[in-house]
Amino acid sequence: SITVQQTPMEMLRSPGDEADLHCINPQSSYNYMYWYQQTGDGALKLIGYLSHTQENLEEEFKGNLALSGDAKNNGSLHISSITGAHSAVYFCAVSQHSVSDIYSLDNKWTLRSNLVILYEIQTLFLFHNVHNKVQQIPPALLLNRGETVELNCSHSISNYYTTLWYQQSRGERSLRLIGYVSTTSPTLEDNTDKRFTLSGDGRKDTTLKVASIKAADSAVYFC
Repeated sequence: SITVQQTPMEMLRSPGDEADLHCINPQSSYNYMYWYQQTGDGALKLIGYLSHTQENLEEEFKGNLALSGDAKNNGSLHISSITGAHSAVYFCAVSQHSVSDIYSLDNKWTLRSNLVILYEIQTLFLFHNVHNKVQQIPPALLLNRGETVELNCSHSISNYYTTLWYQQSRGERSLRLIGYVSTTSPTLEDNTDKRFTLSGDGRKDTTLKVASIKAADSAVYFC
């Protein structure tokens, strides 16, 4: 699997200061680098992404956040004039797939990167509008080895037609992309175990199915 490196691991700043976070991509064939912010409520927000060297920021973060670098090598997130609202955990993620057919920054949100089971599931993601909610069911599961499980994700956001699934393993900060469903076409990352399958419609309801679960599948799953 592909693991990206982020530096520094932790940072303490005063209001008004600046900060630079760096992400190293060890896989040059992964041309897209995504940055996310996780605030105290556990929700993830897409900050934006680099397509090679092209910066694409979500509207909410334009002004005092900036992305730079080359997604194929090293990328940076710059925060100017820090406020209390910037206190958060920041993730970077890389993807090998072209997103031109599933991503429009103006009005469509997508999570891309490299995520898996099953004892907790994040229930709400915030996008650029707090009213844009994604629901995951069930919120938590406790299962035995060898069982099969289905996790469901639904949304009612118009013009959002791609649902991405991530896994955050226990004790880890990093996220791994399992795959995504663009309209009714599911795509799994190359390094995703074949026990995982995706189905449904990315415009409304999708399902992640994991067959013959293992202890290694214990994780938080995001859509």
